[in-house]
Amino acid sequence: IYVFNFLASRWEEVGAKPGPVGRSRFRSVLHDGSMWCFAGWDRTNYFNDLWRFDLDKRMWHQVPASENIPAGLGQHTMVVDNEIMYVFGGYNVDTRAPENTLFAYKLPHQNRCQAAS
Repeated sequence: IYVFNFLASRWEEVGAKPGPVGRSRFRSVLHDGSMWCFAGWDRTNYFNDLWRFDLDKRMWHQVPASENIPAGLGQHTMVVDNEIMYVFGGYNVDTRAPENTLFAYKLPHQNRCQAAS
């Protein structure tokens, strides 16, 4: 992870290991002092894991999987509103097709994800 130091006008690497494997096509949101990252692709595998990066402590934490976690996704949309993180659409690795399901995940500490109705 890199952070931009506005006072020094330069990028600085944050030594935050271990963390998720390198990937593209993931999405991230900021919530309550953490960056939440979900899914992505490493040129071989699509992931459906959720990671939280504590911005103050500069540490990664893998969030335990829930019962109804979405399939491996890439190119999805993710936003947070009122303590709920929403994941919509993307490319579903299981069906090899665009996805139109909306999932809701209660933040910051409930590890339960469900399809939103």
